[in-house]
Amino acid sequence: FCDIKFDLAPITWSVLEPQFSPSKSIEILVSLPSHSLATSSSSNSASTFNAKYSPTSLHLLDSEGMHEQPLPKGLAQHLQPPYIFISFSPNYKSIAFQNEFGNICVTSLDTAKLLADFSVKTLTNLPGAIPQDICWCGNDAVAVRYDNYGLILVGPRGAYIKYEIGGMANNEGRFFLVQEMDGLKVISKQGGVEFVQRVSDSTEAIFKTGSLSPGATLYDAYTRYEMESPTAEGKIRNLKKEGLVSDAVDLCIDAAGFELGYKGGNAGGGQEVLLKAAAFGKTFLDGRSYSAEGYVEMCKMLRVLNGVRYNDKVGMGGLTIAQYKELGVIQLVERLVERRQHLLAFKIAKYLEDTLISDGNNNTTGSNSSSAAAGGKGGSAGGNNSNSNNNNNNNSGRNRRAKEEMKDGGREEGKESIKISDRVVVHWAMLKVLNKRESDEEVLRGILNKIKLSPGISVAEIAAVAFRNKRFALATKLLDY
Repeated sequence: FCDIKFDLAPITWSVLEPQFSPSKSIEILVSLPSHSLATSSSSNSASTFNAKYSPTSLHLLDSEGMHEQPLPKGLAQHLQPPYIFISFSPNYKSIAFQNEFGNICVTSLDTAKLLADFSVKTLTNLPGAIPQDICWCGNDAVAVRYDNYGLILVGPRGAYIKYEIGGMANNEGRFFLVQEMDGLKVISKQGGVEFVQRVSDSTEAIFKTGSLSPGATLYDAYTRYEMESPTAEGKIRNLKKEGLVSDAVDLCIDAAGFELGYKGGNAGGGQEVLLKAAAFGKTFLDGRSYSAEGYVEMCKMLRVLNGVRYNDKVGMGGLTIAQYKELGVIQLVERLVERRQHLLAFKIAKYLEDTLISDGNNNTTGSNSSSAAAGGKGGSAGGNNSNSNNNNNNNSGRNRRAKEEMKDGGREEGKESIKISDRVVVHWAMLKVLNKRESDEEVLRGILNKIKLSPGISVAEIAAVAFRNKRFALATKLLDY
């Protein structure tokens, strides 16, 4: 790529992935200390040069070497260098910079346009606080972490909100930020893992005080209907008169997707009541003019999400619907298997198997992962892990080997498509074969008991794995099945 040597370590840097960079290659935005000496040797050029850089500008590192990055005229005036934090927004359209004095500026991706600037210390009246990190919360809010003070969220117009995380108000420790595509994870010893995200437009339209949106009217009508109030009919009549019933139903369905809990709190909301409000509104629509496909798909997605969120062994309680859509069902199943949750992965795959078809040569989405690798110990898919370090190391080694076996032991190209639920079982069986602590008879019995439930599974791949791992008797018995 490029060889850069500094006499002083860079203060901070941030990586721009190739799919988002203008050059379509990896770029690194670097902030250097005053008069740092850099020696660069580019992989695309035989030239080597020495240069002394000033901290008054940023530097871009790419395959051609290091270049000074032009900045908008107002940035240096509002934000005295050097910059101690650099953070790209999740959509990679903006960059946030912060200096040691707590001043923050936001520019466009090419740093040519200054979008916002503000001083967190001035806004929050925290003169003695030292900023520890900055991240984005969504694409339009910057989060600033202050140990022992809390989290400051600053919006595009300088409006801000302060969150006290766990015991931060009592100076009881540190916390950390993890930037997500649609929000921000806050991890602390006192509060565990919390998720902060912008309220969705549909949720705001329904629950905002005094809202007159179609979704708010339908939600109000449904709650009145549940209380057996005659005023519910009048609200539905008004929606039908204005032709807004379908819009109201769609708004309730969309808002249900953003709810992390099935049951709502004291302020209302929750997936259950929003979906019931949508179903209530659907009864006033003509089935020929309104398709319930969106309602059915949302129910399916929420059933899968709730199954993942409320399983303490999975560790994906904060999975949002936006992350789920970006990840895809097949990738979700793979991640569950890598977490050794084969039973849950199998149930999700079976539930949605109409959309979960992968080709046998492992080239389609989701079939080339190491989901095969994450097998369970014992005779049932989704079995519990051992807690010892030695067992964890052994499991990790078997995971890698099972992944390699899947690359080498896949079906021939052009063979029939197979269901991803069957792949989960096959991968579990492969890892079971690699578990040398069980006898051939125990392994054979466990594998055959599972294969009987999925008659379309071929044991040839599993037998090939057994043969390559010198379990010849087991391979023969599997082929005799």
